[in-house]
Amino acid sequence: MKGFIKYCIRRILYIIPLALVMCTLIFFLMRLIPGDPAAAYLGPGATVEEIEEISEIMGLDKPLIVQYGIWLGNLFTGDLGQSFHYREPVNEIIFTNIKPTLQIVLISTVISLVIGVALGLISAFKQNSLVDRFIVTLTTAMMAVPFMWLALVLILLFGVVLRWLPVAGYRTFAEGGLESIKFLVLPVIAIAITQIGILARVVRSRMADVLHQDYILTAKAKGLPVWTILIKHAFRNTLITVLTVTGMMLAAMIGGAVIIEIIFAIPGMGRLFVQAITRRDYAIIQGGMIVIVIAYLVINFIVDILYAVVDPRVSYGSERR
Repeated sequence: MKGFIKYCIRRILYIIPLALVMCTLIFFLMRLIPGDPAAAYLGPGATVEEIEEISEIMGLDKPLIVQYGIWLGNLFTGDLGQSFHYREPVNEIIFTNIKPTLQIVLISTVISLVIGVALGLISAFKQNSLVDRFIVTLTTAMMAVPFMWLALVLILLFGVVLRWLPVAGYRTFAEGGLESIKFLVLPVIAIAITQIGILARVVRSRMADVLHQDYILTAKAKGLPVWTILIKHAFRNTLITVLTVTGMMLAAMIGGAVIIEIIFAIPGMGRLFVQAITRRDYAIIQGGMIVIVIAYLVINFIVDILYAVVDPRVSYGSERR
């Protein structure tokens, strides 16, 4: 237990400086975006005096290092700043817009895990059979399909031709009840398809190796049920691989969801980013990117901790090194 706790502390201590470096890069990279935020806020008819006045209010007249110090100090208190366009705290704006993004990512992840792992297990168990060849061909095609192109095909087929599902918009469960699910079906499918293919192929590859191990052959010789061998014995040794791919999958889905939201006109982080970039709204761009970076780091931290839970040798081995 002590080794596990030390392992967790080390991972946290690793995240803190990395998060600081990423936040610093975000701040200075935002200043490289062409255009003046004050001029963008006032519009094309603004005078020089008005632009200078708004720049002073925004704090853009101060030296860059001073701006950075003020921003970093506020960041440590959890204050992401205030949007001059919306005239609201960035924390509240992001909290409102991140809900659809989280829904899409979480639902896509669950579906990808369930279907991807199931296909991988079946394919590995039926290795070199007709079923295996079909699954390998199917999952290869899934991996090859660009999700943006797939999103457009889904819109054309299920929204325009068949008219089964809405092609744009979003409703919360409180607003639309079960009807709100229809607005998530196409975005979730568009993101999940590629991840299902990747996960199924990885699980199949790993399971194919495990199923030829001596202890699996012994379990088969004892006459244990097929699913007991697959789930209880073989899949346990595949969990590390599944966790690794899941962490990468979540990171990819967060980025994919931002783009998918633009295609399906969903009021999430994607549309918020596009509008903020157009308006040179530094506070929202910085705040949104920081939230995404922190999400990446937290996901990696959770995956690392799960490594140690699934295989204690991960934590204890690192202690010996």
